[in-house]
Amino acid sequence: MKRGVLLQYAAATIPPPAGKRNAEIGLFTKPSYLNKRMEGFMSLNPQELKGLIDSTPNVAVLFNLAGYYAKRQLPEKGVDSEVVYDCPRTQMMFRTAVKGTQIGSHFHTVSDEVVIVVGGRGEILVNGEWMPVKQGDVHVCPRGIVHDTRALEENLQYISIFTPHLPPGTDINWIK
Repeated sequence: MKRGVLLQYAAATIPPPAGKRNAEIGLFTKPSYLNKRMEGFMSLNPQELKGLIDSTPNVAVLFNLAGYYAKRQLPEKGVDSEVVYDCPRTQMMFRTAVKGTQIGSHFHTVSDEVVIVVGGRGEILVNGEWMPVKQGDVHVCPRGIVHDTRALEENLQYISIFTPHLPPGTDINWIK
């Protein structure tokens, strides 16, 4: 693991006293201060951190969504989906519902789902009512709640975040 990854983790978990934080990027600016604050908490030696990082990818990443979606080869119908972050606690997918697609009403028994619309337009079934969605809209759907997504007039690009991670196989319970 790179030192910057751990510094980001530490900055998010241990609040520094006034004047010890870089306000622009939210990271500690004095590693010696960080080392002292973290004594007894965790090691900064990556060799001693094996098992702490159980994510794929196992480094911090920054995605350019426009570039990502521009390069995808979409199917003629249905949903294009790629897992871009995976760990036992969370799973994140970049998805596109192709124009003319309706996923089908379903619910999850294990995972909550957060949908962030990043492009296009469509509709999401929210509490039994079809709601129009566009870039910038966020749908939070707790496990056990029936929902659906459709892109009838244009492609709908969105990010799905599942927490906890979807179980092996599937956690989709279809409503007939």
